[in-house]
Amino acid sequence: MDSEVISGGDKVGGISGSMRENSDGGVNNSFVRNCKIEGNSQVGGIIGTVEKISKNNLLNNYVSAQITAFGSNAGGIVGELNNQGMTSVNNTSQIRKDYVVNSKIEAKKNVGGIIGNIAEDLYTERKYYYQDYVEVELESEDPNTVSLGIGGKQDQNSALVDCYYYQYSKINGENPNEHNELFIMEDQYLKEEDLKIQNTYTGKLKWSTSEFDFSVLSDNKYPIIKNIEGQEGIPLPIDSEHVVTEENGGISTLDEQENTTQKLKNETLQETFEYEGKKIETYETYTKITLEDRTTVIRPERMYVKEGKLYVLDGSLDMVVNNFIVDSYNGKEYETILGTDGKLYDLKENLHYPENFKNKEIKEIGNNLDTEAKEMTVTYQDGSYVRFNYQTGKVLEEKKVEQKVSLFSYIAEAFEKENVMLEPSKESYEESKDLMGKLEKLPIEEAKERKASEEANSNTANQNEIVENQTMNGQTEQENNLMSNGITSKEKTYISKYNSKTGEYEVYDEEEILESKESEVISEEEKIEKENLNEYYSEEKRTEENAGIVWIMLSIAGAVIILVILGKKMTAKKKKDPNTRTKK
Repeated sequence: MDSEVISGGDKVGGISGSMRENSDGGVNNSFVRNCKIEGNSQVGGIIGTVEKISKNNLLNNYVSAQITAFGSNAGGIVGELNNQGMTSVNNTSQIRKDYVVNSKIEAKKNVGGIIGNIAEDLYTERKYYYQDYVEVELESEDPNTVSLGIGGKQDQNSALVDCYYYQYSKINGENPNEHNELFIMEDQYLKEEDLKIQNTYTGKLKWSTSEFDFSVLSDNKYPIIKNIEGQEGIPLPIDSEHVVTEENGGISTLDEQENTTQKLKNETLQETFEYEGKKIETYETYTKITLEDRTTVIRPERMYVKEGKLYVLDGSLDMVVNNFIVDSYNGKEYETILGTDGKLYDLKENLHYPENFKNKEIKEIGNNLDTEAKEMTVTYQDGSYVRFNYQTGKVLEEKKVEQKVSLFSYIAEAFEKENVMLEPSKESYEESKDLMGKLEKLPIEEAKERKASEEANSNTANQNEIVENQTMNGQTEQENNLMSNGITSKEKTYISKYNSKTGEYEVYDEEEILESKESEVISEEEKIEKENLNEYYSEEKRTEENAGIVWIMLSIAGAVIILVILGKKMTAKKKKDPNTRTKK
């Protein structure tokens, strides 16, 4: 305690740098308090690296320290766990009844409150990692490899049994929420009032009174290890000092976070796709993408692949799970969902519905991911259904259930407003299609280069010529250089998404949605606004450019006409002049 463990190498720990194969005993009933632990990689509050070991435990320990790995793999208990080939008898390790509190852990990637990184998924046939608690501040350059549990494999947090976490811990400056801590359940979070009660530790964490001394709770301090001298106890956190709030639609209250987080944790996998070398796993309101390097990213959208094309639906859409139609034909794109109100909503182009189609009280429509047929079956709450071709509106099969209508129902239906299909800003949809067309001709990166070129040449005499040449050719100097060398830039693919919160459509670079490891991807509209490139994608700019081209062409034509007229006049003058002699 009250010490510094600093190294320029790997495998650095508050108690030991590493635990090796066939070492006995492990680390039990120890504590690291008020310490600074630094190293290059594999840095842990107790152990830097747990290598292949046998019958070793990390049991009844606690850590309060500043832990820093200048490279990767930093953890509150263990920096890196080599659990390859672990079974109940081979390469067995245990981490249980340990806690990390009042600590800060930093690294470029793989930062965990318990473990920085693991070699492979946890062995779960028996419990080996359980009854641990974490209250920390985590910092990582990679938002996809940082977690209160296991940083490098966030999805393995669900395999940690009876583990709990302080609700107002911090992950890259934010409290745990649905974006940065997806695989921890809401009921695994504890608050200040919970931590003051002994039953929280003995009931939830299942810590024994024979192992921990709970008397210090009366002084607002965490339990200490029994029969170990030199312990003062670490102060419990005060919620008001740890709650993070953000303005402008950021994190406002933890109650809102809890509701959203719990919803995500309980969702089940709906569809799995392989697309562009990536694995896409679509849940009820979000999608998990596994990249080629095996890292994962979570997107708050529902993603689907049909006939080699990617479709993206807003995860916030109030729709019945897995009830939608996505399709593309005749140069148009279709996205139709079944709302939880029992109505169909055409988000992009309108489907063709049968005459007198009843758009209410719909129970299900399923989806068309596994068929090329342009058909859908609409089943109503009363058991009736209609199957029709949504490309033509032709009814293929129909079943009606006769119902007796009461006088009250008749009156209610008589005064019911006419049902109208949702029209989520069709003007915005057309604008998004127009923008995608412009972006395909002039990607934002090239627009930025064009703008820089124009600004650099704004005070030169040939500015107009440069701008006109770029406008007519639609290519930047860099692109011309690439083409002269036989190299062409990669063609970008853009995708539009309906935003259910704004009622508008947004355009995204498909590659960024799939490849970016950032928690949020910026839309092309936001990029245009941020880089002040509106003039390159507005109708006004196109009109000005076209007008400029016309003016140039007219000027050239006028000059040619003038030269022709002058030439004719000069010829006529020579013929009329009597003093003009012909050379012999």
